[in-house]
Amino acid sequence: MVKLWKDEGYVEHFNKGLNEETESIKRIPIKSVERIISERKKELLSLLKDNKKATDTAFLSGRMGAILN
Repeated sequence: MVKLWKDEGYVEHFNKGLNEETESIKRIPIKSVERIISERKKELLSLLKDNKKATDTAFLSGRMGAILN
């Protein structure tokens, strides 16, 4: 299957797109990234406070942990 993808040019196209995306992400200033993470953290904490279901709380806690890492 991978050989077919290489022959068809899919792998090269995918890698090119991935490289372009990586370069665009690298251009985002670190202060902007920190601000976005801070805003998302506040949003998730507010959802946790309002939420009463244990499963939803566990899910949101996991999401917050993923963002903080």
